[in-house]
Amino acid sequence: MAVLQDPVKLGNMELINRTVMAPMVPNMATEDGKVTEEYLNFYLARARNMVGYIVLGGVYVLEEGKGFKFQLGIDRDDKCEGLERLTESITPWTRIGVQLSYKGVGRAPQTYTLGELRDIRKAFAGAAGRARRCGFDAVELHGCHEYLINYFLSPVFNRRVDSYGGDIKNRMRLLIEILQEIKEATGNDLTIGVRLSVDDFVDNGLGAADILEVVSRLEELGVSYISASGGIGITQYRMSPPSDIPRGSLLSLARLVRSYSRLPVIGVGRLDRPEAFRSAVEDGYADLAAVARALIADHQYVKKVLAGETEEIRPCIACNHCLAYLHENRPIKCTVNPRLGRDLGEPSRLDKSKRILVIGGGPAGLTAATVAAKRGASVTLVEKQSCPGGLVRVASIPPGKDPLVDFIAYLEKKAREAGVKMLLGKEVGPRNLVVEGNTDRWDAIIVASGGKPILPGFAVNNPRVRMAEDVLLGSSIPEGRYLVVGAGMVGLETADFLVSKGRSVTVVDMLPRTGRGLPGIRHRLIHDRLVRGGAVILTRAKVTKIDERGAVFAEMAGREIELGVFDQIVIAVGYSPGDSEWKRVQLGIPVYLIGDVVEPRGILEAVAEGWEVASALK
Repeated sequence: MAVLQDPVKLGNMELINRTVMAPMVPNMATEDGKVTEEYLNFYLARARNMVGYIVLGGVYVLEEGKGFKFQLGIDRDDKCEGLERLTESITPWTRIGVQLSYKGVGRAPQTYTLGELRDIRKAFAGAAGRARRCGFDAVELHGCHEYLINYFLSPVFNRRVDSYGGDIKNRMRLLIEILQEIKEATGNDLTIGVRLSVDDFVDNGLGAADILEVVSRLEELGVSYISASGGIGITQYRMSPPSDIPRGSLLSLARLVRSYSRLPVIGVGRLDRPEAFRSAVEDGYADLAAVARALIADHQYVKKVLAGETEEIRPCIACNHCLAYLHENRPIKCTVNPRLGRDLGEPSRLDKSKRILVIGGGPAGLTAATVAAKRGASVTLVEKQSCPGGLVRVASIPPGKDPLVDFIAYLEKKAREAGVKMLLGKEVGPRNLVVEGNTDRWDAIIVASGGKPILPGFAVNNPRVRMAEDVLLGSSIPEGRYLVVGAGMVGLETADFLVSKGRSVTVVDMLPRTGRGLPGIRHRLIHDRLVRGGAVILTRAKVTKIDERGAVFAEMAGREIELGVFDQIVIAVGYSPGDSEWKRVQLGIPVYLIGDVVEPRGILEAVAEGWEVASALK
């Protein structure tokens, strides 16, 4: 039985172990597709920490095949200087491949002329030759996720009636011709892999029968490995499974290919905990196991897994905010890793010890306290609740949000290890800074005390009204009809929770669209669960009043209507900034406000601000 630590050979590459950094687009290149220091450091940090094989994701071979603003390119020779610097930095540590891609989304296969297809084939071959000259160990063809090759392979998209359309022999023709031209251009000393969507997960889409025929042909052509993924745009939750989807959900696709072919197979699919990562190889699903988001969250993920240091891993919470940033054409960010792209090194130690008071034990406060303590400060953290975590503990309760429990446990562990003194169940404010009997002992104060839930006027002093966080934290969920007011992230997740408990739920929001604050993949999954659970979702409806019967009235299309009688009205319309007195008080020492006390946002912003403020302390 193979294990992750075992070496393995892919084509001409000898790998130190069976771990792979799966291809992704970090969106950190220049706008014209050249390597930046941030891009290089992002990969170098992971290369130095035991990853067996790194695949640069989505590197475009033609400018018109570019999909994102800051995507890396390998389409012209003027990119080679940066690419060579990248391989020179990475190859002393591990093997590196480049995933050649042409996005193609938005243009149907039948619209490409034969001349255009010839130019695309030549572009792939030219890019492969460039990769070889620039020092890459391998190239991988992107045949997944609505990129051009997947467009041609999938009957969902390919409606051509010539030799590139119809049965699978024709639909794979473009892929085969690209491979043949690459081999002619590079010879046999370059390892060539193909990443395939083994299943589109839609009716009449690409599936096992077709893909196994493709794999058989690829093996005949001398391809070195297959990376098995799945899903297309409308089944995106399969490509990058969010926290709602079980870990290892795509490994069955790798096992299918592996059972049919002698080629080494790479398995993927939310392997963000050591047991899932190891299982991919040790339980025979795949020959190698690949992770992307787990390595975004913790650049030492592989090293820690191999060393058995499970509790030291900064856990990926599969929130997919990294993907949300990418699809907004911004460099990716990570909710749990504020140092993404700056992973190497630590903030400098303070010139002299500081006495820092941190108020609030949510993600912003815990992060700030830990960083300050690591820099040599003496840090006391005061939290009014009996345990740290803030609203993240509430946020961990709805379906699919349990990874947040691991994240808060990690933050608390790191704070205590750094020497942060935690005073729980205590409350201080700008007019009451007494901490253990001493009022004047701080060099700086960091306020991370959170925001306040908004209670609309119609809900004041009404016995049927409950705040969303009280519902989620409640020990029981009474029977009856529930109205959730607010269809942003908190409202939809609360409604999802209630539906999972079998309650009758109506969601109402004054805006035209639901899901504010939710990444698109998770929004779609929650919406589908609500619909399946019989929930009613009303938009463009502003709740105006609740009468003594529990009847709720709303303004819709310029007139007031009755929405019905409800037993419980749950308020989830958002938060306002926290204690405004902190903004006015003069204490004679620096006071830094971070997180929701400044402006209610998400965990990503809270963690980032905690890190930035503590890193900048003088």
